[in-house]
Order: sequence, then structure tokens, then C-alpha cells
Amino acid sequence: MALTINDELRDATLRHHISIQRLSNGIAEQMRQRLEDLETNVVSILVDRQATVEGSLDSSRLNFLLRKLKGEIQDNVSEMQAALRQELKDLSRYEASFQTRMLNNFLENEIDAPLASELNALLGEPVNGYLLKDAMKSFSDNTFNAMKAAIQSSISQDGSLEDVLASIRGTQENNFADGVMARVNNSITRTASDFSNSIVNDTASLVFDDSGEVEGEQWTATLDTSTCFECMALDGEIFKVGEGPEQPLHNGCRCTMTPVLSGVKPSSKMRFNSWLKTQDAETQDEALGPSRGLLFRKGKVSVDRFTNRKGMTLTLDQLKKKERSAFAKAGL
Repeated sequence: MALTINDELRDATLRHHISIQRLSNGIAEQMRQRLEDLETNVVSILVDRQATVEGSLDSSRLNFLLRKLKGEIQDNVSEMQAALRQELKDLSRYEASFQTRMLNNFLENEIDAPLASELNALLGEPVNGYLLKDAMKSFSDNTFNAMKAAIQSSISQDGSLEDVLASIRGTQENNFADGVMARVNNSITRTASDFSNSIVNDTASLVFDDSGEVEGEQWTATLDTSTCFECMALDGEIFKVGEGPEQPLHNGCRCTMTPVLSGVKPSSKMRFNSWLKTQDAETQDEALGPSRGLLFRKGKVSVDRFTNRKGMTLTLDQLKKKERSAFAKAGL
């Protein structure tokens, strides 16, 4: 069956969405690297004031320590906010350029990219009810309160400096997943990902609206075992430009919007797994990684098998325990 223009637009959008997810992950990784600097500075402060950490809950020295920690966290988060804002600004311009070029490949009359002032205005839109500055302030406050609680808990139990450091950094036997910094890392990852997803979809909608040629947006979900019921239900639904549910719909939402041109039959629903099967090996590897790409093609492992019931990506070792025959077929 011949593809319609809207089918081709959907394919181009989904291939592009893979790249966007890579960029979004890269932005989140930059934020996590900045947290490593914070962790180093926090540990240094605690080590320098070991007597305070192992002292009394009522001591003025403890209050001084907490004020110093709070200042360090606020300074670090302020730098993170500035860096994240710049990354979102660059991402918006990249998305505007892509969407404009993509539509111009299918339109008789070329359209212009949005003005810089229009794109800058998108940076002031709330995400999940928070402006960027408010989300980062909440992140800063939560980080400080978690570290404060860890220090106070250790002192109340006559803990040592090593106990405090373990509660903040986590323990090696649990792969450092049980410390404050693990929770903080997860939090900034969600924040960076949600704001990235939001700016991309808002920018695309702006291009669609300005074009005068796009009559609607089709909700396209990444359908696997970690997809929520709301996104499943919205998959394939078409809304007038800018009138559908705000994205991200929730924390960690990976959905995107596909343009629907006026007077052209909308593309049919297609699950991500089915769509990925129609793509070449390079696109599959970009979406899944080389090893999972081989498992997908030769081992016949569907996309939903790469995550657990909580939506967490399984490591290759974990996958191998579940899919031994697939690994053999893929030559891995």
C-alpha cells in the first residue's frame, strides 16, 4: 500500500524522535555530571567538619554546617538552571529548524521558521505545573532537606562520619543506589527530560500553527510495557494544533506529536514495535543500541521485552537470563 504524505511525515517524525530522545538523554547526563561536582564539594565540607558531624544536634556548629551546605547546593543548582535553560534554548532552535525543513519537503509553498522571540517565549511555559526556575528551586530545597535529614539521623544515632557519607553517597554493596545522591540524580533526570520533551513539542506545535498548512496533530506514543494507560488511550488521536493535552502528560512521558496536513488522510495507528520493524538496521540500532538491535532483528525480541514491569531498561546480562535463545540466534 502506497504511503500517504501524512504516513511519510509520521515516519520522518518518529525517526527524528529517536534523535531527540538521544539529545534529551544527553542533557540529563550533563545535569548528572554537574551533580558529581556537588557531591564532591559536599563530601569535602563534611570531612572538613567531622567533629560537627559526629557532635550534637543542638550545636551552633551544626547549624553553621547546614547553612554552608545549603549555600553550596543553591550555588550548584543555580549554575545547573542556567546551563539547562541554554540547552533548552538550543534544543528549541534545532527542533524549529527540523520541523520547518521537514514540512517544506512536502509543501508547495515554503514556510519560514518561527522568530527567535517566539521561541524564547516558549522557555517561559510551565511544565507539570512548574516554571523552570520554580522546578529548580524545588529541586534545590528537596536536595538540601534530604541531606539535612541524613546528617541529623546519623547524629541522633551516634553515627560516624562514614555513616553520614554512606547515607549521602550510598553503599557499594547496593551499587550506591541507596543514598541521597541516587534519589537526587533520578529527580534531575526527570526534570531535564520533562522540560526537554515539553520544549520540543511546544516548538513543533508553533511551527505547525504558523505554517497554515497543518490542520491537526496526531498523538504518537512509544508503546511498550512502561507506557501508561493515558498515553495508550491517546495514541493515534488527532487534535487541532495546540488544543490537545499538554505534553509531557506526566513525568517521564515520551510521546510526540505528528503533523497532519490539511486535506490528506491521517496516518493509521501503528505501534512503535511495528513501526521499528519497517526501518533499516541503522535506525533500529540508533533507537535500541547495537546489541539490542541485533536481538530485535535476529533474536526476534520485541521492544517491550527490553524493560521490566516498572519500565526500567534491563541490562544485557539481565536480558540474557531471560532470552538465552534470542542471544544465540543473534550471535551474542
